[in-house]
Amino acid sequence: MLSRIASILTILRVTKYSAVLYSSSLWILWIFYLLNRKPNAQSKILFVAPDSYNITGSLGDVAMLISGIDTVKNQSPDSLITIIGSANEKILLPSLQEIQAIDAFSSWKSSIKFHATVINAKALYIVGADVLDGFYNPRAVLRLLAYANHASRCGVPVSILGFSFNKSPNPAVALALSALRHDIKIFVRDAHSLLRFEQATQRKAKLVADLAFLLRPTSPGDEIINWIDEQKEKDCFVVGLNINFHAFKKYKEKQTDHAFVKNLLAILPNTLKNKPVSYVLIPHDFKSTSGDVTLLKLLAELYPSSMNSKVKIYMSNNPKEIKGLMASLDFVFTGRMHLAIAALGMGTPVLCVDYQDKFTGLLDHFRLSTDDFLLTAEQCMSPMLGVKLDAIANNQSNIQEKIKLALGNVTNLSSQNFASRG
Repeated sequence: MLSRIASILTILRVTKYSAVLYSSSLWILWIFYLLNRKPNAQSKILFVAPDSYNITGSLGDVAMLISGIDTVKNQSPDSLITIIGSANEKILLPSLQEIQAIDAFSSWKSSIKFHATVINAKALYIVGADVLDGFYNPRAVLRLLAYANHASRCGVPVSILGFSFNKSPNPAVALALSALRHDIKIFVRDAHSLLRFEQATQRKAKLVADLAFLLRPTSPGDEIINWIDEQKEKDCFVVGLNINFHAFKKYKEKQTDHAFVKNLLAILPNTLKNKPVSYVLIPHDFKSTSGDVTLLKLLAELYPSSMNSKVKIYMSNNPKEIKGLMASLDFVFTGRMHLAIAALGMGTPVLCVDYQDKFTGLLDHFRLSTDDFLLTAEQCMSPMLGVKLDAIANNQSNIQEKIKLALGNVTNLSSQNFASRG
C-alpha cells in the first residue's frame, strides 16, 4: 500500500497534476459521449506519431509511420488515415499523399479535439518507438496513455505498436502502463524490452519486431550508387556511418563539436583488412537537437586529405531511399537504431553505438552477439573501434548470410504488430 501511495505521489510530482486533469476531463467527455452516442461510419484510422511535436524530423519515426500506414491501407484501402500530433496541419510523408494531422497535445483543450476525432475512428494505433518508458517526456506519455484508455472506453480498438523499454523506466509511466485497460493490445519490439516491461508493469505483452522492418526500399539515386561503385572499383570497403548527440551525449557535454569530431577522426580507421575504406555519411534525424547533420558535415569538412579513403554525405528525407542504399554498402557503423534496422533489413552487417538499452534486443533478433556488434561511446573513441570494424570486414560474407537467414522470421514478427493477440 505504501509503495502504491508513493507511486501516485510520483505521478503528481512529475506531471504537475496534469495527468489527473487529463483523466478527469476525458471521463467527462466519455459520459457526454454515452449520453449522445450516435451511429457513425467509423472510417478513420488514427496513428499517434512517436514525436507529436516534430512528426517528420526523424527518419526512424517516418519509417515506422509509413510502414504502419502502408500495412493498414493494404488491408483496408478505403480507410482515411489521420495522424495525432500537436498541430492541425497537412503532413507529407514520402511516397504517400498528404495526411491530415490534428492537434491533441498542444494544450489541455486539445483533449476535446482528440475526443471528437476518436469517437469516429475505426482503430487507434500508437507508434511506441522508444518513448513509452518515459525517458524523453514522461508527462506527454502519461497524457498519451490517458488517451489510449479513453479511446478504449469509447469502443475504439487500441494497439500500442512495437516499442523498446529501457532498464530504468519512469515510475509514474510504469504505473500508468500497469493501469491500461486490458483490451488494449501491447506489442514490444524485442525480448529484453518485453521482460523489462512485464516486470515493471505486471502486464503481459506480445513480442514483435520493429515496424520499420516492413518498409519497402526504393532506389537512392544514380549519383550515390555510381560513387559507391567507383570506390569499390578502387578496392575500397564502403561503410555507412552515422554519429549523433544521443549516442555520444557525454562527449557533447564535455567538449565542442569540433573537438569531438577531431578526436573521432584520430581513431577512425583509414584501412580495414589492408584495404582502404570509404565512408558514406548518413544523417538519419534532421531535428536541430539531434546532431546528425551538424556532426557529419563537420566530419566531412575535417576529414584528412592525407587519408587514402574518401567521404560523401548522402542526404535524403525518404527512409525508403535510405533502406535502398543499404544494399550497396559493405556494412554500417551507426548510433541510430533505425539506420541499423534499414541495414539489417537489406542483409547488411552493422556495428552499433549503444544508448538507452535499445540495440541488444535488436541484435538478438538476428542472433548477433553484442560483444561483436555493439560498442559503447567510450569504446568508439578508442582503438577498439578499428578492431571491431576490422573483425566485421574479415567475416562479412558469413555475417551477411546469418542476417539473411534470420530476416524472414524478423519480418514476420514485424507484421505481428497488426495481428490479433491470442
